[in-house]
Amino acid sequence: MPLTDSEVIDAALRFHVSAGSTSVQFDQRQRDRARHTLQLLSDECLSEAPFWLRLGSSSITLTPGVATASAPPDYGYIDQETHLYIAGRQLPLRFADADIISGYRETNPRMAIPELYCQQGISGATGVPTFLFYPTPNQAYTIDVLQYVKRFPDIVDRPGALTSAVGGAGAVTGSGYIWKVTFVTPLGECEAGVPSTPAINLVAQRGTLTNIPVSQVHRVTSRKIYRNASGTAGPFKLVGTIADNVTTTFDDNITDGGLGANAPDVTTAITGMSQYTEDFHLTVFVAGLAGMLVPPVKKDSKVDWLRTVKKRWAEHKQGQNFPQVLPPYGAMAGPVRAASWRYRIS
Repeated sequence: MPLTDSEVIDAALRFHVSAGSTSVQFDQRQRDRARHTLQLLSDECLSEAPFWLRLGSSSITLTPGVATASAPPDYGYIDQETHLYIAGRQLPLRFADADIISGYRETNPRMAIPELYCQQGISGATGVPTFLFYPTPNQAYTIDVLQYVKRFPDIVDRPGALTSAVGGAGAVTGSGYIWKVTFVTPLGECEAGVPSTPAINLVAQRGTLTNIPVSQVHRVTSRKIYRNASGTAGPFKLVGTIADNVTTTFDDNITDGGLGANAPDVTTAITGMSQYTEDFHLTVFVAGLAGMLVPPVKKDSKVDWLRTVKKRWAEHKQGQNFPQVLPPYGAMAGPVRAASWRYRIS
């Protein structure tokens, strides 16, 4: 089964750094150090990938009589590795050099369904790339944009524990309440973290939560709070969302009947390890992280690690360049279109 970022950190700390001890797993300073090291290993690992990875699909609207359109948000231009489609049509627009399209527009201006495209400059102060099309559209068209890029994933560890206490008068009545937190990035949500302490009982009161963890990862945009129902060990269900990565307090006044969706577990969480196939997790990341954390770090240990990375990529390169090798990553992946998959070998 594939691992999450926090499971990689757990395995490296518990089974390699601390010889089976569970105490090191709850040492936040050690976990922060491990997360930072794992991010560096992840970035270097992906930089060795011999092909581009398709990570995003989005759409833009091309208006009648206008031959240009701004690229969608989070667009990374990599020349012909971007595929553009007229919505509802299977064949992509053909990429052409800007000089060729400009020549057509000057010598044979016409309005029809666009057939050619290229990137032409930057749109205004926002710095968004602009597409140029030929022919000029004769009606409004939706352009589907499929991209092949290498995006270095954010390594997001699971949150630590928060502190719970009995608050003022409220709507909650029950026993044995425990809370957990998740970190949320634009790409997804990590698994629920360490449960709060202590478990508390409420009688027409509210739960007051303090010391709510914040993440070191700048792309964490919010955190979600989850709680069990009275007298149960789980599942943990959504209480509410803290829409920042700064606030450390929260008041829970939600009855058991008002709780929301279940918290993500390790099988549904979206973390940086989702970028890599399962056989990378132990051989590349757990072993590599353990090697970087256990002193003394030998000079040749990094060389040996890179050799393992290159071997793993080579195994996937040989006859296995198809979409399932590296699945689309996170909420921005979009639909898989098997006909449009293509890799560029470095």
